[in-house]
Amino acid sequence: MLLYQLDSKDTVKTIYDGLKAKSLPLWMDTPDANGRFSNLKIRLRKVKNAAAVCCFLTPVYQQSRECVNELVFAKEQGICIIPCRMCRNWKPTDWSEYCVAGLKWIDFCGAETKIDLKIQRLYDEILYHVGDVIEIG
Repeated sequence: MLLYQLDSKDTVKTIYDGLKAKSLPLWMDTPDANGRFSNLKIRLRKVKNAAAVCCFLTPVYQQSRECVNELVFAKEQGICIIPCRMCRNWKPTDWSEYCVAGLKWIDFCGAETKIDLKIQRLYDEILYHVGDVIEIG
């Protein structure tokens, strides 16, 4: 499952497409025509059923109440969290720092360069953590 804030939507969609091309079972909430996402209850159910969540962290993500709810819920449920860095010279603080402390980051800063390599790194990290509990293909 991919967790993101609208400021990263285009890059995360590219990452989603790259992971889907590798036949990875994946879900990403996308906004409707009015810019609204699925309601929180639906998203939390998806988080609870996920083998792993990849969170695409930015300052805007960290300030979003909805993002707080999703990522903290994933941590509380013991879901594997794979943090992805989207901004140079920024580090998470407060609740997001708590959720990703000590975890290996996948660097998507300047994602437009070498995006395929970065997607492959994320794919490899997902398989490392949950490859034994997901079906590829």
